[in-house]
Amino acid sequence: MRENIINVLLVDDHLLIRDGLTYMVNSFEGYSVCGFAGSGIELINHLKHKPEPELILMDIQMPLMDGIETTRWVKSNYPNIKIIALTMYEDQNHVLSMLRAGADGFMAKDSSPDELNRALNVAMQGNFYYNDVVSAVMHKCVVNEQEAEFIHNRLSERHIEFLKLASTELTYKEVAAKMNVSARTIDGYRDELFEKLKVRSRVGLVLYAIGNGLVHVPGQSRC
Repeated sequence: MRENIINVLLVDDHLLIRDGLTYMVNSFEGYSVCGFAGSGIELINHLKHKPEPELILMDIQMPLMDGIETTRWVKSNYPNIKIIALTMYEDQNHVLSMLRAGADGFMAKDSSPDELNRALNVAMQGNFYYNDVVSAVMHKCVVNEQEAEFIHNRLSERHIEFLKLASTELTYKEVAAKMNVSARTIDGYRDELFEKLKVRSRVGLVLYAIGNGLVHVPGQSRC
């Protein structure tokens, strides 16, 4: 049982959806809804005047300031807050735009309570939550075949091994143990890949690994 409650902020302009999410989140052990916002503008005002939450459930389509722009702002100003994107539309533009903005996960609003609970846990463990829809989109859209071949030619076997392990729920310390190297060496692999792949976070590494077929999830569509 968790000693501390994880505060979750809901950002959605539909009251009925917020009510439903509030009921579900408050039923999960260790989680509590601490506030609401109906747009990105309301969220910014909330964060500037009230204690910041550990996690935000973020709608994508909202008035005034949508979830993509809002996520980008939150990650620039409050990088420790985890964000899970929620949407009714799992099209590739929404998936790519939201994840590139820095979201820590992406799921449909009609997902089951069990999946939502799992997504919250995964995000709070510092990992990236993705389902088969996200996996399929990333597999098709992150890079084109020529770019993928070019980048792969620049990666060593150790880089690729690190990418695969970094896409699991292992911590960097555990990845170091698996690869039988020091934590400093792992930091070096990570920083080198950040530079080579033009990403800025572990989420970016996971997206690259998914998009290039280095890791798969059950049910993933293959191209």
